[in-house]
Amino acid sequence: MSVETTTLLLEEADIIMKEIKEARKLADLLRIKEILRKFRGAVELAGSPREVKQKLVFLEAQWNRQFRLWKANGNRF
Repeated sequence: MSVETTTLLLEEADIIMKEIKEARKLADLLRIKEILRKFRGAVELAGSPREVKQKLVFLEAQWNRQFRLWKANGNRF
């Protein structure tokens, strides 16, 4: 895998992270979950570089955290 591909995937991960932090509605969270699923596919196609795969695991954990916060706040953020 090329350095450019890794760089692009890491930049995409940063964009996804920003969206996760800004998500306040279930529709936003579900849209981001679909983006994460597609991102996982892109990471696998790129050969699953360690650095990007770690970022993916972190993003999924952050999504789960945001979803738990949404649920705990009575579905209103």
